[in-house]
Amino acid sequence: DKSDLSAVLVSFTSSWPLAKGQVFDVECRDAKTGDGAFLSVTERTETNDISQIPQSFFMEQLFAPTGRFSSYGAPTDIKVKKSEIVDNGKKRIIQFSFSNLSQSTNAEIPRT
Repeated sequence: DKSDLSAVLVSFTSSWPLAKGQVFDVECRDAKTGDGAFLSVTERTETNDISQIPQSFFMEQLFAPTGRFSSYGAPTDIKVKKSEIVDNGKKRIIQFSFSNLSQSTNAEIPRT
């Protein structure tokens, strides 16, 4: 429903530099290790309390057919390796492992 849109001011800190180029939205990454962080805009949730948002919400948003990791097909073999609430409930860190298709070989590439 586009009648319920609103502007959002977002900020975060990262030890990695801001990635620049055509394919990056808001993303920071370490070119040597591949580690990174990115901003993902989703539908409105029923609560602002991050600990009350089900883990499945994040998985559905990130691994949807149109999600962040689905450029060449939806990811497979998705597993949650670690999930924790930190900073007195202000942040949630979820570590996933999954496989996605490579652009050049169309082979599945494991990722963490």
